[in-house]
Amino acid sequence: YGDHRDLHLCDRRQRQMCIRDRYQRRVRDGTSCSAPEVAAMIALINGARADKGKSFMGFINPFVYDVFDKDKTAFKDITQGNNKCSEGCCSQTGAGFEATAGYDAVTGLGAFVFSKIMQHAMALP
Repeated sequence: YGDHRDLHLCDRRQRQMCIRDRYQRRVRDGTSCSAPEVAAMIALINGARADKGKSFMGFINPFVYDVFDKDKTAFKDITQGNNKCSEGCCSQTGAGFEATAGYDAVTGLGAFVFSKIMQHAMALP
């Protein structure tokens, strides 16, 4: 929680996404692309739970951290990269964070392995 990431959507080799902006195709990256993608995954989870008569997930962070504590294979750990440059602007002081093994301030817990996150969500009452 707080000022740093909880999740990361994709690694550096896959970081750009094709979007439609005012009827034009554009390639973008960052939170503006990844937040709706993660929201779509949560919507799929909620839909699958609703189909089984289960409640929606609600605030997802406690679930995500609980899964991370129990099953590290439910996340792809991103261990390379940093957030010292973004949107064409690089830190002159070197401020920012490096990705490391496990949780870090750049990539959070890592990227969902969606099939495993779905399994954990469906196992809940």
